[in-house]
Amino acid sequence: MSRKFSLQSVLEYRKILEDKARQRHARAMARVREAEQEVLHAEQALADLCRAMEDRCMGGLSIQDLLWCEDGIRRQRELVTRLAARRDGLDRAVRERREDLVLAAREARLLEKLKDKHDDRCREELRCAENVAIDEIAARYTGGR
Repeated sequence: MSRKFSLQSVLEYRKILEDKARQRHARAMARVREAEQEVLHAEQALADLCRAMEDRCMGGLSIQDLLWCEDGIRRQRELVTRLAARRDGLDRAVRERREDLVLAAREARLLEKLKDKHDDRCREELRCAENVAIDEIAARYTGGR
């Protein structure tokens, strides 16, 4: 009496989509962590460069050395800015992947609930059929006396 859930293939497909969305989200988060590390390293390099310039200034600098240091600091700041912008873009991508994951999970849960209701209905039908069979057996048993 148990019927097959007609949307089983759709449910399996939705679970596959949810799993893929989860994997894309995890990859996006890993890229953000890598970008964050790049930003931290670039910021540390900038701080080191600034400290080196301060140390050199204490000993006296030629104009050429000063221009060279300022140019290096400017380029390092630009690098930090570019890396931070890249990280922010990747952060936006993580938010999008999270939204995709939430949607995929919601759709899979919806079908899972439908399947649960279907299973409940099938169990109820089976229970009713068993009760009918038991009543028939009881009727035959008591009717034969």
